[in-house]
Amino acid sequence: MASSKLADLNSTIVNWYVSRESTSSTFSRQALPMMWDFAEVHVLGENTGSFQNTLKMLAGSLASTAAGPSLL
Repeated sequence: MASSKLADLNSTIVNWYVSRESTSSTFSRQALPMMWDFAEVHVLGENTGSFQNTLKMLAGSLASTAAGPSLL
């Protein structure tokens, strides 16, 4: 799951949000936009789009799902 999210955030057709200083996902809209420039993310760093940040986000998501109420 982490490698899929990492590939999504490091695609050449992601948008760069200046206010958040982060990238959006590739399919943030229902269309693929024409991109004339793209954001490059340092995958081995600790910034947005890095593998470490992606793992933290995935672990937090799994922890909140596991801590949620049981449906049974």
